[in-house]
Amino acid sequence: MTRKKFRKFMFLTLLAAIVGTGAYSFSVISRPVSSLDPSNLVDAERGDMARSVVAIGRIEPISKVEIKSKANFQAAEAELEKNEIEAEDVEVAFARRSTDRAELLLAEGLIGQQASDDSRSALEQARNRQRAARTQLNVARARVEQARANIAQSQASVERAEEELDNASIRSPIDGMVLSRDVEIGSPVSSILNMGAAAAATLVMVLGNIDEVFVRGWVDEADVGEVRLDQPARIRGETFRERLFEGRLTQISPLGVEENNVVSFEVRVSIHNAAGELRANMSANAEIILEEYLGTLIVPEAEITYDADRTAWVSVPSPGGEAPSRRQEIEVGVSNGTRTQVPKGLDEGDQVIFP
Repeated sequence: MTRKKFRKFMFLTLLAAIVGTGAYSFSVISRPVSSLDPSNLVDAERGDMARSVVAIGRIEPISKVEIKSKANFQAAEAELEKNEIEAEDVEVAFARRSTDRAELLLAEGLIGQQASDDSRSALEQARNRQRAARTQLNVARARVEQARANIAQSQASVERAEEELDNASIRSPIDGMVLSRDVEIGSPVSSILNMGAAAAATLVMVLGNIDEVFVRGWVDEADVGEVRLDQPARIRGETFRERLFEGRLTQISPLGVEENNVVSFEVRVSIHNAAGELRANMSANAEIILEEYLGTLIVPEAEITYDADRTAWVSVPSPGGEAPSRRQEIEVGVSNGTRTQVPKGLDEGDQVIFP
């Protein structure tokens, strides 16, 4: 008997709670306008509403380069000509003709034996001088080749010295600003021209053109399917919290990066920065606009209720002042989490009851 009484008591208590909740809800919805607190009434108003994806990153110049350092005959020709003349057989030929004539005159008895012997001796001397001249000719030719090699070596040394002198002057490949300088005047540097030392070459400075910059940020894989190239973006930086900079989405990485079981995709939002206000490595948030509606009707998100069929509605005062409040079905659009667009169901200036 006691158990039955307890069950009856619990049933009556639950029924009373349900009836009380229903009565309270009915009183909220159907209470007269005159009993509503004006602070609970909110006007539907027009404003701008956007659905967006935020990429968090840093400002970088579009054009940026790293600068690294790139930073050992005439006399022989005259002697050769002299030896070439002496090595020719002109003198020998003359001596041979003289000897032949002397032998002919000796045979005819016109000259003595001594004169013939002198002619033969002159021929032999001429032949000896010719052999010596040919030897000297070979020596002179070797000296000329050596002189030419020395000239080529000297010219190569001059060219290398001129190249090293030219490499000592650093020329920027772009117009820009010095973002960082990694060496001081007089510091030793390693050249990128050294064999196998390109990676170890000394970084002298980093240059960048900050007239055009971009935000390198990351977008979650759940949102990357909705972003498109050339979508507008609004950039807000830590330095300029009250200012918005306009930009455009210019790059979406085709390769995602996984970190802590979350896959993200790199994106770049380009910004025209002619005034140079945005500087390299500034923190920035790029809000990529997926949809935007200007001058659309907006109500607070908290005022919207959804029934079991996901039909959206709000409570509005009934016309006349004394009739109960009524439920007004609406069509909802984009939302930013605090405010929601209402394309249909309300007009500008309609009052909505705040729950």
